[in-house]
Amino acid sequence: MSKAQERTREAVELLRSWQSLEREAIAATAEIMETTDNLLIRQIMEIIRNDSVQHHRVQQFIIDIMTREPVRMSPGDMAEVWTRLEQHGELERRTIEMAKQLKERTTDVVAKVLLEYLILDEQKHDTLLGGLEAVKRLASRRKLPFFAISALKQAGLKELINAMGKMLAELEEGNE
Repeated sequence: MSKAQERTREAVELLRSWQSLEREAIAATAEIMETTDNLLIRQIMEIIRNDSVQHHRVQQFIIDIMTREPVRMSPGDMAEVWTRLEQHGELERRTIEMAKQLKERTTDVVAKVLLEYLILDEQKHDTLLGGLEAVKRLASRRKLPFFAISALKQAGLKELINAMGKMLAELEEGNE
């Protein structure tokens, strides 16, 4: 077994263990929700449960691209939806600003906690969209004729992360 294959096997093993923890979190939050009438606790448990469900789905997606079908993305794929992605990114940033204003104006501790959660969640969305922009730049500069996560199998995770990190750094420099 090659080093790359061994790294993939180990990564998949870790991801499956992580998925097991997510399933435990889903069950635990559901159980807590069933045993309390407190609306705040129920709301927070629902948030965490939904996040755990999504984490499990993303982990499975990663397992699938590492073991079955790599993700391929061409510049044309991005061109089809790029304007709408940029518009959505602007909506995310406006939402973040609005939530920050609300958080500054409220004196209710519970509202502040939930607004902080919403701000962080919207920032996460903005970060994900920024990652797509990095992929677009990689493809458009022909550093990669197409983006394929199958690079995990050939070059390895470290090389892919380094390439993405460089592209994100370039993006940040361009925004300053």
